[in-house]
Amino acid sequence: MAFNQIYLKDGFTLFENQKANIRRLVTMRRALLTDRVGSGKSLSTLYSFCYLKEKGFADNMIVFTPLNAYTKRVWAKDIDKFTKLSCTDFDSVRTGTGVDNLLNTYDVIYCKHTHLKQDYELLRVLCSKPKTLVVVDEVHAFKNPSSQLTMALRHVIENTQLFWGITGTTL
Repeated sequence: MAFNQIYLKDGFTLFENQKANIRRLVTMRRALLTDRVGSGKSLSTLYSFCYLKEKGFADNMIVFTPLNAYTKRVWAKDIDKFTKLSCTDFDSVRTGTGVDNLLNTYDVIYCKHTHLKQDYELLRVLCSKPKTLVVVDEVHAFKNPSSQLTMALRHVIENTQLFWGITGTTL
């Protein structure tokens, strides 16, 4: 992928499997990335988002992650370590800030899965904005079509233009 990499920090290197994943992701509006645990799915996603952002195909990324990863700030740490993107957690910004201001202020907003049930109207508006990439980490948690969480996700992403699910769990 040839681009200026203005959103990536120096030293961002990729393995061959990550390069193959990136080539697929950047060409798809909706994608499911499944690979083994520890294979660099999150980094492939970040690199792909940076590519799309630099090319003008995406402006923001909203990531839904399990509670444990949210609490440990897994995505925030990777974003800070490997990119020059601005990032915040949803709990820090969910009240008192207009939707457009949020998207103008932060490149990435990461949420926990359960935010889908608690704040789905705000999230639906955020996720439906043009050029917003929605990523669901551990998307296998939404495999039950009748669960409240899965129904909330469907409602939130119904007008989303860019949606990627990633998981290390066999589906």
